[in-house]
Amino acid sequence: MRTFLIATIALMLTISTSASEKEKNTTVSESDASSMMVVSGTITDSTTGEPLAGVEVQLEGADVKSYTDFDGNFTFKGLTPGEYKLVTSYISYDQATEPLKLYEKQTEVKIKLENSK
Repeated sequence: MRTFLIATIALMLTISTSASEKEKNTTVSESDASSMMVVSGTITDSTTGEPLAGVEVQLEGADVKSYTDFDGNFTFKGLTPGEYKLVTSYISYDQATEPLKLYEKQTEVKIKLENSK
């Protein structure tokens, strides 16, 4: 019984040490955090100017995707500086692709989608 108790304690210590090492390795350093970029924007109908909710917004080159909220807004956080393509897709609208250069801490874009005919 004593051996079983010692083995259980040793196993728990090993798991605890392993988890804390993983946490240290995944923590973002302050210099990395300062170079992270944020892209936010609004997507509207080109004719009416109404915000479009549920538009799929994909950032090619970063392999991230988001959807607009009820006010047509979207946000991508934690991006590294560089050049990307912002691709939007929505039912009954033409797909739009816009080049995006991220070299400022925060970038805002406004996209107007054309109704497909």
